[in-house]
Amino acid sequence: MKKTVWMAAAAGALLVFFAGGCGSAAPAGESAPAQEAPKAAAEAAAPKQAGPKKILILYYSLAGGNTKSIADQLQQATGADIERIEPQTPYSGSYDDIVAQGKREVDEGYRPALKDLAHQPEDYDIIAVGTPTWWYTMAPPVLTLLSEHDWSGKTIIPFQTHAGWPGHTLEDMQAAAPGAEFRYPLQVQFDHQTLASPQADIDSWLADVKTIL
Repeated sequence: MKKTVWMAAAAGALLVFFAGGCGSAAPAGESAPAQEAPKAAAEAAAPKQAGPKKILILYYSLAGGNTKSIADQLQQATGADIERIEPQTPYSGSYDDIVAQGKREVDEGYRPALKDLAHQPEDYDIIAVGTPTWWYTMAPPVLTLLSEHDWSGKTIIPFQTHAGWPGHTLEDMQAAAPGAEFRYPLQVQFDHQTLASPQADIDSWLADVKTIL
């Protein structure tokens, strides 16, 4: 009787051994490590998908003028964060007073102190920077902005408004922000508060900017 029980136990043990060798050794609901390895390797080799790029619009504009109107169109087209650049001491006086002050500052390369920004360019991939044209170049507050930040690895989209004399504004902006990649520059002409450039040119620019977001 004991011999019969021992043989039955041995046969059962062999059956369990062979069943385990031919089937899965992992607990129910889990995969064996040998089966997971190829999948894990494939996932590690797969390229990571880049997320949407963050865009910020920074602009200077007197009294909510022409440059603001272009900045607003860009914001509506892209959903970007937007902020006006503000000097600590605002320009004041008559139009002629501001023109004269602007000329002095441009001639001297003056960089007025700015109020702190609520949005920091360092937190964004793409920064659109807008300026009116003052004496053939950017407004001094924009020069301060470009001079105060590290633009390495950033994309800058420059846009300027002018009254018929764009000057060397875009070239000066690029020189003031070394390390940045400049793309899709835009020049827009106004006759006082009336748009003189074709709106179609602005619409095409908006479409171009959206392609890199």
